[in-house]
Amino acid sequence: GMIILTGAFFSRGTYRSLLLSAIFYLSYGISRVIGAAGDVVPGDSLLHAAVLEILVGVVCLVLLLRYRQKVRSLP
Repeated sequence: GMIILTGAFFSRGTYRSLLLSAIFYLSYGISRVIGAAGDVVPGDSLLHAAVLEILVGVVCLVLLLRYRQKVRSLP
């Protein structure tokens, strides 16, 4: 959590922060979906958490890809 948080305050940690956030949130959200597909459907709160985690993970992934493009275009 602290490594992810450093990206908000230090530009040096932005790439690492976005990468870890994307991996963390997407893996949690996808594992919840896989778990729900394999077992009985969990309660609404867990499904909402899975959707939110996947959404946050996708946003982090998009920001990560934009950040990489921006860094590559610098001289």
